[in-house]
Amino acid sequence: MMKAGTEVIRKYDLSNLRFAASVGEALNPEAAEIKALAEEHTRLANVSKILESCQQLLNQFSEDDQSVLNQINHGAHELQDLLRFDPSLATVSELLENASIQINEATTELRHYLDSLELDPGRLKTVEERISALHDIARKHKVRPEALATHLETLKTELKNLEDSEQHLVDLGRKRDLALQVYRKAAAELHEHREMTATKLGKAIEAKLKELGMPGGRFRIDVQAIEKDTPHRDGMDRIEYLVSVNPGQPLQPLNKVASGGELSRISLAIQVIGSKDKGLPTLIFDEVDSGIGGGVAEIVGKLLHSLAGNHQVFCVTHLPQVASQGHHHLQVNKSTHAQTTLTQVINLNKDERIEEIARMLGGLKITEQTRAHAREMLKTVTSDK
Repeated sequence: MMKAGTEVIRKYDLSNLRFAASVGEALNPEAAEIKALAEEHTRLANVSKILESCQQLLNQFSEDDQSVLNQINHGAHELQDLLRFDPSLATVSELLENASIQINEATTELRHYLDSLELDPGRLKTVEERISALHDIARKHKVRPEALATHLETLKTELKNLEDSEQHLVDLGRKRDLALQVYRKAAAELHEHREMTATKLGKAIEAKLKELGMPGGRFRIDVQAIEKDTPHRDGMDRIEYLVSVNPGQPLQPLNKVASGGELSRISLAIQVIGSKDKGLPTLIFDEVDSGIGGGVAEIVGKLLHSLAGNHQVFCVTHLPQVASQGHHHLQVNKSTHAQTTLTQVINLNKDERIEEIARMLGGLKITEQTRAHAREMLKTVTSDK
């Protein structure tokens, strides 16, 4: 039904375009025609006044006894006599001579113009009819008369596109089918590569989970080829992370079985393994240790410390076990002054770092015991470097 409706609309548009284009071609407007016609109409409609005024100008310039030319020539003759008494008047004499020449030239041009003018009622009628026709067709097409020529070319282009649309659609269909074949081949090759990589990557992540305190954890990347109605730039696979966090449990989707702490460790394992192949110069972990503590937190800290051997690693943490493993310790403080929140980042020195680790261990009240514990944690990290 949709296809049939589209075909009716296409045929209707084609018929309208053919009619509009045929009317435009019969009139055959030119780009600058309307301006030229307007100028010609103004001249033809006022030819009597033009003739009368031009003849008066000719009389004033040269044909009357008191014409401009006669007056200039008379003045020039008198100046010639005065030059005998004062040669400095030569400039004035030269100017009058030039003026006489220019008046003569203007008079000649004006006579030629008058010779070319003629009363032609027939031509005036023809011009008026042409202007009227152009304005009528312009109103029908809702364009300005001077834009008719461009509009007609646009109509011709649209008409040609519609007339060629059937063949164009066939050509597009062939190109689409060819592109789809290329896409499916590439998607199949990508699927095979993903399957091989998924097996290798899944084993590596599973091994890393054991290091992070999940000895019974299993991890697998499931790659399933699926048919999609529309090709996608990511291929034709559905990729899902499957995990079993306890021995004897089946593999299930990651988002359904893992707790907050387990998700943090799994996320860290994935990022650590992935960073080996990406060649990333800098890695940023934002509270990747959330939901864990104790010995597992220490393992996470050591893993991040090891990772920093080949990368620049930034880690946002609230755990002293992780913070103590860093080569540097940046303390972030927020404060409010006059309804403005300020954030301050301080690179802690050795003593400041001990105080901060102690605070993270013991809360607001810091004792010598917590300071000693903090020193021991930092000392252990230093001795392992």
